[in-house]
Amino acid sequence: MSMLNLIARAGYDEASGTLSAPAVAGVWAGIVVMLLMSRFAVLAFALSMILIKQHCPSENSVGMAYGLASFAQCLARALSPTIMSSIYALAKEFNILSGFGWMPAMVLLSFGGVLQSRSVVRATR
Repeated sequence: MSMLNLIARAGYDEASGTLSAPAVAGVWAGIVVMLLMSRFAVLAFALSMILIKQHCPSENSVGMAYGLASFAQCLARALSPTIMSSIYALAKEFNILSGFGWMPAMVLLSFGGVLQSRSVVRATR
């Protein structure tokens, strides 16, 4: 979303208080990309349930495994905004990368998720 802010600021005309046509198109294209990316992100929850069903040691433990996976997902969804908000506040307060110091943290976290998911794919082969 910060990229949308940069696009909007670049195309903002202070005299008229409006955005230029290319800026409006860029912002809307960015919104479309974000919505598509969020649709792919939702697939992670369904995929985790499929992987649990395939790799559970017995039928009796499937319910417990689903519960643990749901707990871990909910915990991550509850804690991550708090952690990232704190990193954002620190980046703003100490002017780390002009206030955008939270971006490297998000990129590193994303790469960590990619590496972890690659290990899951290798384990399923």
